[in-house]
Amino acid sequence: MATLLTRPVFRSDGWALLVLTLGIAVLFLPSAVGSLGMFHDDQAMAEFPWHYFIAMRFLDGEIPLWDPHTWCGGIPFYARYYADTWYFPLWPFYLLSRPGDLDLSYWTLSLLPLFLHYLLAGAGMYLFLRRALRLRPLSSLAGGWIYVFSPAFSYSYVWFPIVAVQAWLPFLLLQVVQLDRRPSWGGVARGGIVLGLMSLAAPPPHLGYSLVLAAFLALALSARRLLRGEYAASLRAPLLLAAAVILGVCLSAV
Repeated sequence: MATLLTRPVFRSDGWALLVLTLGIAVLFLPSAVGSLGMFHDDQAMAEFPWHYFIAMRFLDGEIPLWDPHTWCGGIPFYARYYADTWYFPLWPFYLLSRPGDLDLSYWTLSLLPLFLHYLLAGAGMYLFLRRALRLRPLSSLAGGWIYVFSPAFSYSYVWFPIVAVQAWLPFLLLQVVQLDRRPSWGGVARGGIVLGLMSLAAPPPHLGYSLVLAAFLALALSARRLLRGEYAASLRAPLLLAAAVILGVCLSAV
């Protein structure tokens, strides 16, 4: 068994990511074949109608800012809770929908975005473990598998914005570590873009939780450098993370 696990095929990032992808595909298989759908709770009662409304407005060449169906149009649609109207990765799926075709819309607005963000989450955690913690492919695969099949994802699919933030979180943590090791404005820009996307996904509590985790990681890296006597370098992670946060806020506010 030990010999099997040390063969090149198990040391390959490509094979590890393929195994992770197949596992996520199996999770979505019942919904894909129609035997058991992911469509209930807030996803069915609020999220899907909101996304369908956005898709129909997009197809009419309009970005919806107000809800014409509630209180005679007096409700600002762009300011609702979990207002992910400006989450750009969803825009292509809005354009793939068709008016009146709810079956197609279920695929384009619910199933495919969820599947791709589960893949993003698994791949992100794999890369974080491989590049930040420098684990072997098999260990990183196990970590990615545990993350994407954890309780954090097992029920969050009913609220897509939460899934989106959790999918981008490993990439944010990876940028924090890389900024500590190799500080660069390019790294700050990448971190700002990730934070901008997390902000546009629009789940305020989970964005706050993610920033707290990133801050703890930056402080831990800073403390490690202080213990080594690297006083100037100890400021890298906290200050560059702060710069990335500022950039992310600016990008999401444009």
